[in-house]
Amino acid sequence: MSETDEVQDVLQNHKDLYRKGSWVGFTIVPTTDCNFACPYCFEPKVPPKYMNDRIADKVLSFIERKLDDKSWLSLVWFGYEPTLAVDRIEYLTRHIDKLINGRGINANSEIITNGYNLGPKVIQRLNDCHIGRYQITLDGPPRIHNSRRFPTKGGTSFEIILKNIKLIMMDAKVDIRVNIDSSNANYIDELMDILSEEGILDHCGVCFARVDAITNASKAYAKKCFSMKDFAYECVNIYSRQIKRIQPFYPWPPFSCSALGPNMFVIDPLGKIYRCWTAIEDPNECIGSVDSPDALRCNDTISSFFIDQDPKCLDCNILPICLGSCPFKFVVSKDSEDRCTRWKYNLHDMLKLQMQWTKIRVQSED
Repeated sequence: MSETDEVQDVLQNHKDLYRKGSWVGFTIVPTTDCNFACPYCFEPKVPPKYMNDRIADKVLSFIERKLDDKSWLSLVWFGYEPTLAVDRIEYLTRHIDKLINGRGINANSEIITNGYNLGPKVIQRLNDCHIGRYQITLDGPPRIHNSRRFPTKGGTSFEIILKNIKLIMMDAKVDIRVNIDSSNANYIDELMDILSEEGILDHCGVCFARVDAITNASKAYAKKCFSMKDFAYECVNIYSRQIKRIQPFYPWPPFSCSALGPNMFVIDPLGKIYRCWTAIEDPNECIGSVDSPDALRCNDTISSFFIDQDPKCLDCNILPICLGSCPFKFVVSKDSEDRCTRWKYNLHDMLKLQMQWTKIRVQSED
């Protein structure tokens, strides 16, 4: 097989991955209200809206239409801050359970939350909604985190979130996300010390994410953002220092955004449908509504994502790992190097770190 054929096989497998899948996924945004005022937030500042009963029932009808011939259903509760609308999560979950009952459809449910509201009662309610995975953000030790992720009503959030993570982590999977830019990169080790001392690293995963400024809402924060190249090197440095505590992130399976396929939908509180959660509240990115489920359009940014027509990508030796990375960022960033994935800059170093981590694990088990 020629190298050209290999590239074409990779691209074809990429296209087929979701288009031929027996799964369907919904990211549901029950409210545009939020109890935090994070300065780097990519979501536009809009008056708070909550999904009402009429829209919720339309959402359920839309979901039911998409379940035919499917064996797997993925639900993500997203925001702004979804825990401000737990009652809506409960309502939709009860009725979705009825829709899939007896149809041989497996389902998983996760929530992306700032973690501030997750007291015992809310956690129990979410457990009853089958939430099996939580993504919660901590951006550094208390003084750093609290300067970036603070409640709209004032006060601090770090200690409350830390306490709530400890309440959740024995019964559900928790991914701790750390958003990194130039203002907090030097404090990540302090955060890891705290997570280790609290026993959290024994139960939770940690992932590092680059803060970017690709939406109008976040552009004012651009000067503090790392380039993708600098972020890649920051990740190498952090993992090198923390190699005995956390496993270096390795790109397997290869990245492929589900928004590229026909089976992934993001639905906001008014029933508007998008393909990417980065696009929420952007009228140019809306592809339709649950009120008109047969009239979905392909006029959004992601529809112009064609990696197989980009010569730089086709000649890149990490194409099978990257696959264009985030399609929204790929299109919006255009010719910028920031559209590339971190693996372009640190794959060799990360592979060495993965080997080092494996040796440490093997030695500890002897």
